[in-house]
Amino acid sequence: MSDIVSDELELALRKPIKLADREISSITLREPTAFEIEQVSKKAETNGAAANTLLVALVSGLTPGEIGKMGISDLNKALAFLKGFINAGQETGKP
Repeated sequence: MSDIVSDELELALRKPIKLADREISSITLREPTAFEIEQVSKKAETNGAAANTLLVALVSGLTPGEIGKMGISDLNKALAFLKGFINAGQETGKP
């Protein structure tokens, strides 16, 4: 089984998220809950890209619309961190 990653990540964004009233230059990601993974899995059945955005929104406290304005390289870094939690719960090899 893979090693569990750190519980939280403060991700400095390469390109800040620009909103009408503010600019977000970093986000804090935390370990997703089982219910959040269930929500994202249901969304992935119809729209995989929206599921990725939803996952990052759920664990960061931002809205999916705000995460949708994030640069793809920053989104990929966030998803790579979160993948560590998902992969840590999966075993490979013989059943």
